[in-house]
Amino acid sequence: MSNDFYNTEGYKDSTAYKAIMAIEETKKRKMKEQAEHDKLVQHIKYIVELAGFKLSSRVKLVHKESRRRYE
Repeated sequence: MSNDFYNTEGYKDSTAYKAIMAIEETKKRKMKEQAEHDKLVQHIKYIVELAGFKLSSRVKLVHKESRRRYE
């Protein structure tokens, strides 16, 4: 997407463009964080299984940077 974002009247609207790009960046960051979480849980489950155990409840994690909780 270029820096030329136009509003409904046909005028350039850089404010709307910046807002939309910020939202998209936030979505990408959350999706990346979720993928990292999923991979981590997969590795934890594998290690627990290798040790001869099984998980009896959910793994609860908090992301250090975003403080987002995964329960």
